[in-house]
Amino acid sequence: MLALSIGRLGQVLMVSLMAVAVATLPGSGARRDPAPARIVFLARGDASRDSYFQRFADAFRSRHARLLKQVQLVALSVPDDPEQMEGALKAEARTHPALFVVQNGIQAQVARRAAPAVPMIFSSQASPLRLGVASGMLRRPEPTTGLWVNDELDGKRLELLLDAYPTLRNVAVLGNAEWVDGLKEHLAEMQAVAAEHGARLILLQAESVDAALSLVDAPGARDIQAWCLPRTTLSLDGRVGRRIAAQGKPLMAAYTPDVYEIAHLSYAHDRGFIGPAMADLAARIVLGEPAGSIPIQVPQRFQLAVRIVPDSRMPAMNPDVVRRADVVIR
Repeated sequence: MLALSIGRLGQVLMVSLMAVAVATLPGSGARRDPAPARIVFLARGDASRDSYFQRFADAFRSRHARLLKQVQLVALSVPDDPEQMEGALKAEARTHPALFVVQNGIQAQVARRAAPAVPMIFSSQASPLRLGVASGMLRRPEPTTGLWVNDELDGKRLELLLDAYPTLRNVAVLGNAEWVDGLKEHLAEMQAVAAEHGARLILLQAESVDAALSLVDAPGARDIQAWCLPRTTLSLDGRVGRRIAAQGKPLMAAYTPDVYEIAHLSYAHDRGFIGPAMADLAARIVLGEPAGSIPIQVPQRFQLAVRIVPDSRMPAMNPDVVRRADVVIR
C-alpha cells in the first residue's frame, strides 16, 4: 500500500514537472520579461573612449533612470569611410536594434540608406532637409528626428573677430568646397560686416589639410592679419589652427574647445545641451512615440569664448569683447 502511494506520488510530481516545462516553452503564454531595447550609438574610433557617447549615456542614466531596465545602451564603432560604414550598419540592422543614435550628417545619411526602417536620432550642423535624411521639420514619414545645430554663424564670427581686434584690415576665411557652396546666401552679409569695419574679406578654399597649410604658409598670406576657421574637415584637424597661432595671428574658431588649445576666439552653439537632448529623444522613442512625429529641434543657445595670450605679435584684444565673453581663458 505504501509502495502504491509512493508510485502514485511520483506520477503526480512527474505530471506537475512536465506541466511546468510546457508552460515555459515559447508561445505557451507564460509571462517573460521582454528583451531590452537596444539603443545603438554610432561611435568614432575607440568606442570606449568616445566622449559623445559618454555624455549621451550619462545623460540617459541620470534623466531616465526608470527606463534603464528596459534598454541596453551600446556604442558601435563604425569606420569613417561611408561604404564600410554602410556595410557595418546593414549588419547591425539585422540584429533589430530599437534605435540608432548618430553624431553627424554623414553618419545620418549612411544610416538612412543602410537601415531606412530603423528609427534614428541625429545631431547635424548641416540641414537635415538638404542632407536628405528628413523630408520635413515638424512631421515626416521617415522614422527620423534629432537636432539641427544650425551653424550659420560665420557672419557673426567675423563681426566678433573685427570687434575684438579693431585694427585688423585684412582677414581671411578658410573653408572647403562644401562650406563655400553653403556660404552663397551668407556671403553678402559677411562682406557687409567687413566693409562696416573697414576691413577686406579674403575667401580661401582647400580640400585637404596639406593644401590648407600651404595656403597659410604662402608668401601672399603675409598680409593676412587674422583668420576665421569655419567648422569644416579642415578645422577638425588641429594642424591648421596651430600653424596660424604659431604665426602670432588672431584666430576665430567655430568650436569652443578650440579656444582651450589654439584659437583666440570662438563663437558656437553651446553644445552642453546635446547629450541631454538626445537622451530625452531616445527615451520618447523607446516609450513608443514615433520618431517621425517628433519635431526636429533647432537650438538657439550660443557661447562666446576668448583666450588672452601674452604674445607681443598679437594686437590687444578689445576689453569690451572680453567682458561679453561667456568663457575667458588666460
